Amino acid sequence: MAAVVFFDKTNLMKAIIPFFFVGILMSCQPNNMVSINIESENSEIDSIYIVDLITEEILFQIPAKGVSKEKIQGRVAYPTAANIQTRDGRQSYLTILNPGKELHIDLKSDSMVVRHHIADSLLNYLSKSNNEFIAQNGGTIFSAEDPVSIVRLLEDFKTTRKAAIENRASDLSSIEKEILLYQNSARVYSFLFFVGRIAKKLPPDHDFFTFIERIDNNTQWTKTLPQNLLYKHEINYLLAHGSIESNEAFLDYVASQTSNADLLDFLKATYIGGVITAPSYWPKHEEHLSASVLKKFLAREASNQYYDLIVKTSNSFFSSQKGVRAFDFEAERLDGSKVKLSDFKGKIVFIDSWATWCGPCIAHRPNVLKLADKYADHNGVEILMISMDADRAEWHRYLARKDQLGIKGDLIIENGMRSEYGDRFNVKGIPKYMLIDAEGVIIKADIPEPSVAVE
Repeated sequence: MAAVVFFDKTNLMKAIIPFFFVGILMSCQPNNMVSINIESENSEIDSIYIVDLITEEILFQIPAKGVSKEKIQGRVAYPTAANIQTRDGRQSYLTILNPGKELHIDLKSDSMVVRHHIADSLLNYLSKSNNEFIAQNGGTIFSAEDPVSIVRLLEDFKTTRKAAIENRASDLSSIEKEILLYQNSARVYSFLFFVGRIAKKLPPDHDFFTFIERIDNNTQWTKTLPQNLLYKHEINYLLAHGSIESNEAFLDYVASQTSNADLLDFLKATYIGGVITAPSYWPKHEEHLSASVLKKFLAREASNQYYDLIVKTSNSFFSSQKGVRAFDFEAERLDGSKVKLSDFKGKIVFIDSWATWCGPCIAHRPNVLKLADKYADHNGVEILMISMDADRAEWHRYLARKDQLGIKGDLIIENGMRSEYGDRFNVKGIPKYMLIDAEGVIIKADIPEPSVAVE
């Protein structure tokens, strides 16, 4: 069974990534090998990446350009799911990585194809159908007067997808089936949490949240979508305490509900990472997190198995705080010349981190352009629009197509979200707007879109 998948990057950034995370944890055990075979007929794709969407680390980079066939081996700690993608992320494909699995990736001249894996096809079906269902029923979902009806609608959808998995059960290993059934439910619950917690801001005692009773506190597959369990714990914590007293108090509650020590360590790392990198999804928690609180947490979790994940997101937090000297990044103009942040010393610098594939970035860009035009001749203000695109040519094509090649503030840091720029300024989602003072010190690294209030 072959599957050809085209995912819109905007939907991935704004819909999937915030609450559909997939993790890979590496091991050095010799019996955990996975073989990856790549065949390429596509001269436009230089490399294929297998990415850990939790840690955002590139686990495998497989050369594709000029290579007809390539085979590599790597290790996975246990059966889990991962994302296979091109460098710019425009084509991506989910896969279940089993120890001992032989993964085949075919790069055709006009598409990326992953063949011969029923489990992988079903996993991508779960992801793609989620987006399609939300798009088709968005009006009904977000206008529903009875929020509980949304739960019923999504539960019926979950049942339909479960039947599709059961129909192919004979082609699946028991572990693949378990992962797929878990992912089916978890993806539905992820969206329900988004609707209830973020879109409708329902109180924790609302009947809408009764579905959380069906979320297991200690299943081994929680690591593939850990936010669900943390959101469940938040609801129950708020029911018991009325408000989030502190980040530490919440984590103590999570510990009281988690018997699996490895999972508890992972949940702690995921929680802190989420509050730092996606604060809009943790509004009741983000207000409690400060540099001093984070330093205490780092000391307390020194023996955490996932301490490296905590350190990575913590470093981004510390380096992007108000009052910290901003990282003196280097970016490139359209003509190929280089520019550094320090070149603008003496000016207040407004930065828009964006990309051509990011729908919300494009939607807000007219406001940024108005701001740039307004301050074009102002000696004390500089407006920079820094593209995060992995493909410089795509950035150039977009500006040419929009007749925007003459705008002086347009710069690029190729693949910027995976660069030191992305790490130092905590750019984990875009658009992201920052303000830096005339001495190169951060005023704020996460501000609203350009507006009169921002000015």
